[in-house]
Amino acid sequence: MRPKTAREGVTDEDVQRVWDEFWIPTLFENPEEGRRVQRGILEVKLEQIKKELYDYWVLLQEVPKVYETVTGGRISKPNTCSGAVIAEFEDYLTRTADEDVKERTEDLQAERNQAITDLEHLKGNRAECERIRQQNVRLKRAARRALELCYFPERLAFVKTALAEAIE
Repeated sequence: MRPKTAREGVTDEDVQRVWDEFWIPTLFENPEEGRRVQRGILEVKLEQIKKELYDYWVLLQEVPKVYETVTGGRISKPNTCSGAVIAEFEDYLTRTADEDVKERTEDLQAERNQAITDLEHLKGNRAECERIRQQNVRLKRAARRALELCYFPERLAFVKTALAEAIE
């Protein structure tokens, strides 16, 4: 799709309105003088001049919006040289990219720090688990010894068997 040009969908009334409201006060000290010129000898060429000036007026309205957007708000004057706009645009891209890289680096550093904290916590948990496992081994040994030393009458032999199974 090709870009829309300044005159697409523009009526003669639009051109006349811009001529009357913008160009006559801009070009003539006395607005009546501008209207007289329009009715005089220049009238044949004046229609084409008005259309060209309408296009120029659209540029004056639209170019600042583009400049402001592509330069991060640093340039908005439509008569700024293209080299300055392009240089500012490239600088804006670099600044934006640098900010994005910095932000992502900070995010990654925070994620790394959290991972280190989590790992240290897991290492602590591992040590705690090993301590509990060793304590459990000692308790089982002590329970087995205690069970061996206890006397159970024949009718309570099932209790001794249940305790031995529970220890294992």
